[in-house]
Amino acid sequence: MFPVYLLLGNAALIERYIESLVAKILPQGKKNTNFIRFDAEESVLEPIIEAQTVSMFSPSRIVLVSRAEQANIQLLDNLLQYCQNPSEKTVLIVCGRSLPQKGPSRKLKKKITQKGEVREFKSKSVRPNEYARDIAKQKSLRFSNQAIASLCEMVGDNLLALEREIDKLHCYA
Repeated sequence: MFPVYLLLGNAALIERYIESLVAKILPQGKKNTNFIRFDAEESVLEPIIEAQTVSMFSPSRIVLVSRAEQANIQLLDNLLQYCQNPSEKTVLIVCGRSLPQKGPSRKLKKKITQKGEVREFKSKSVRPNEYARDIAKQKSLRFSNQAIASLCEMVGDNLLALEREIDKLHCYA
């Protein structure tokens, strides 16, 4: 595990990766009090304060900052400063479609590359039919090839929407 992650690109693929990280770090999952989520557009210092706070109930915690493309310069500066010396007990995840073109985005990406992990998730590399089959398999659902093709045709290439439709089918099943 790295202390800092920068996840950019397709929201559905990022969400799946975050789920796998959460499962490894917090056995109780996202409902745990040691999973804290912030919106980059609305936060400046709060994610950093939470990342530096020691958890009294768990050996580790996750601080997630989503919608990185909406981050203001102050938040980017605070994240960059935090990445100089990240907490060993906290995993900070910054995710979004991209980083803003303004401010210290390049410096932040470079620092996270040194201290943690930077991943870019591109939906062009994923086939919707295979993605739908994987999601269905995770939920113990079985679909015929024709059903998967019909679902993908109706929803299109939006992987997040495809996953949500399979979630609905899972609830119905």
